[in-house]
Amino acid sequence: MSQCFYMPVKVIYGPHCVAENAALFAGFGKKALIVTSPSSAKNGALQEVTEALSSQGIAWGVFDRCENNPSLEMTDRLGEFARQDKYDFVIGIGGGSAMDSAKAASVLAVNDYP
Repeated sequence: MSQCFYMPVKVIYGPHCVAENAALFAGFGKKALIVTSPSSAKNGALQEVTEALSSQGIAWGVFDRCENNPSLEMTDRLGEFARQDKYDFVIGIGGGSAMDSAKAASVLAVNDYP
């Protein structure tokens, strides 16, 4: 029995890459959930993303309480937050823990979890 796993990835990086590529967000939907840690507000990354989303007319919400090595309790809170509004897509800002949390949000936003 053959199996296939296809996961396309596009990585865009460099100074001002978020603003220069803001139009790409429009292809994902009209409402974004941003998942990050408090540090993204301090370093300007959160502001860059929210400005890019707003420039495309995309509504957004922020979950900025990611913790290092996310606990089940934190991911439960994140899942509840993600289900509150019907987000079309999830953006993760930060390092590994924020990225893991963003992936969890993507799953928990659309699936029941006991």
